[in-house]
Amino acid sequence: MAFSTHDIVPDSPTNNFCTLNPLSTAGSTTTPITISDGNLKTVHSVTGQWQGAKGTISVSSGLWYFEVFIINVPTGTTQNYNIGFYNADIHNGLYYGLAGNLTFGANASAAQLYVNTSYTSYGSLGSNGSIYMFCLDVDSEKFWVGLNGSWFASGNPSTGVNPSASGFGKANWTTVQSDYTYSGNGSFQHNYGQDPTFGGAKSPSTTYTDANGIGAFYYQPPTDALALCTANLPDFTPTVTGDTPQEYFKAVTYTGNGTGQSITGVGFQPDLVWIKRRSANENHWLTDSVRGVTKGILSNLTDAEATRTDQIQSFDTDGFTLGNDGAGYTNASTQLYVSWCWKAGGAAVTNNDGSITSTVSANTDAGFSIVSYTGNATNGATVGHGLSQAPDMTIIKCRDSAHGWPVWHTGLSGANYSLGLEQTSAEFVDDFVTAVSSTTFTLGVDNWSNKSGENFIAYCWHSVEGYSKFGSYTGNGSADGPFVYCGFRPAWLMVKQTVTDGYGWFIWDTAREPHNYMYNFLSANSANNESNNTYYKIDFLSNGFKLRNDDGIMNASTNYIFMAFAEQPFKFSNAR
Repeated sequence: MAFSTHDIVPDSPTNNFCTLNPLSTAGSTTTPITISDGNLKTVHSVTGQWQGAKGTISVSSGLWYFEVFIINVPTGTTQNYNIGFYNADIHNGLYYGLAGNLTFGANASAAQLYVNTSYTSYGSLGSNGSIYMFCLDVDSEKFWVGLNGSWFASGNPSTGVNPSASGFGKANWTTVQSDYTYSGNGSFQHNYGQDPTFGGAKSPSTTYTDANGIGAFYYQPPTDALALCTANLPDFTPTVTGDTPQEYFKAVTYTGNGTGQSITGVGFQPDLVWIKRRSANENHWLTDSVRGVTKGILSNLTDAEATRTDQIQSFDTDGFTLGNDGAGYTNASTQLYVSWCWKAGGAAVTNNDGSITSTVSANTDAGFSIVSYTGNATNGATVGHGLSQAPDMTIIKCRDSAHGWPVWHTGLSGANYSLGLEQTSAEFVDDFVTAVSSTTFTLGVDNWSNKSGENFIAYCWHSVEGYSKFGSYTGNGSADGPFVYCGFRPAWLMVKQTVTDGYGWFIWDTAREPHNYMYNFLSANSANNESNNTYYKIDFLSNGFKLRNDDGIMNASTNYIFMAFAEQPFKFSNAR
């Protein structure tokens, strides 16, 4: 079988170009859009229904360019389609009129520009054989659309003038294309830098690279614009030479011996170790360097902090040392365990950013801090967290009394909403944490987070590109569940349904289950041993995760929050 030049794309072990993602399709039908030709060509296959797909790469900064060739516009009574960029953290039908849109296309055969739920008449529609051009400046919040070599409304992405849309807000943007066909099949061919012939439909005499000399485009990309490919993605954000996500988070499994042992293979000296027995029911055990290694708290119970010298005895350069474990939390003989380890900032220091003085071990590169403070029962009291930006998630525990574990997360319904880590309850309104800023988090007067004279510990995180992600998704109730973009191949994931009571905090990791599908989960709110259940089937992918069940536990048509840590950034990752 002979191959044409356009049948070969320049992907390599060091660079992969964006394509449309067959795992991230959506619309008003359960039948996905047909994607072919290296996932660059779309054909609308269901008359009278919306179908669409997102791209495989998401960006949160920079200037980006791509092109789309019209093979066949949707026909019949009217044309309906939209192409451009889409908020990768929003999971809905992908068609115009919904939040997340930054697109251009046709609405009843009229040229329209879509920005979230609003749309206006703009530009002119292409015909079969035309090429659309799209450029997005994420940092300045500007978006341009062009047709056949010219930008609409005298726009110029090279100089930043006359954008098609501006001021639409910060987001993680991926590409999108969707359409609605009354009769006939709408079809488009995408080029993110890998095929300026659009599947052999065009024969350019000259092709053009991006600002880094990468890719091949039919038209000249704007000055400084980049192709959507992994070579142009930023390296893992902590730029210490040679660092990887494993320098900041690592999951390690081991077998208890009941007499004491050193657990190695972590790769760094941890500041937070969370241990759970897998082979039998037992409480979780969390120890950190700020409180001291002999002091443990139990994520599944409201108990106050306990001091035990038979559990973790020291944090070491490559892991930690266990005692003889009279309680069974960490080292019972022949029992299987998993340890989840995070690196904060080592020795804690005093932080005076808030109205309450705190003691903080902060790793600003990894977006993680451990915060100790004493409550004052003052509404609006602030606590310094030591990070370089506002946390996306905080988990708090009173050390001195039996109170719950308030969780604040950016994916909840509002700043005054919380969850309980030890609970299966839905989100609720309370004043545990009422606001977060780049330097502090703000407390109400509730005993769970600010009881006067009592000591508290808080774990604070924010997303770090290529390493961690704290977000939300909406389930679809289908065995072909939503794909959730993280920007990395996950090593660890925790998910919680936020709307309905009765659903716990489910945890997967690659140390316990190195291959897809993944079924073996643990629950932060439960002492139960590791379970294997197809209701919790999930895939860890090179750039995120995908739900593989239609059960309401993990994939009802409602909101879920998650926290995830990387095994490898997408820039360097392979599929499992």
